[in-house]
Amino acid sequence: MIIIIINNNDAPKATNSGTPNFVVDGDWYDDLMSKIEPKLPTLPFDRQLTAKDIYGAQDWAELDAGTQKKVGLYVSLMVENKHIPLCCVPQKHGYPKLYVRT
Repeated sequence: MIIIIINNNDAPKATNSGTPNFVVDGDWYDDLMSKIEPKLPTLPFDRQLTAKDIYGAQDWAELDAGTQKKVGLYVSLMVENKHIPLCCVPQKHGYPKLYVRT
């Protein structure tokens, strides 16, 4: 399980069993959160959503593949840590992750 620790003074770290896997860019995380939050009330309750749906399809198309992957990872962390009101849909294969509104 990945745990995210957000600290405004230091770069947050995502850990797995106490071992750092990567450092989360706190400013980028906050910018992404501020972009996603206004869209949350407009997301449908009756369908499964991808990070692309949550971020916005038109804006997603303007991102390069590496940034799309980063957005997907950060959305996953936001959901897992209950920073946004979505939950993961259990599925056989983990990617792309799917979410539903709660």
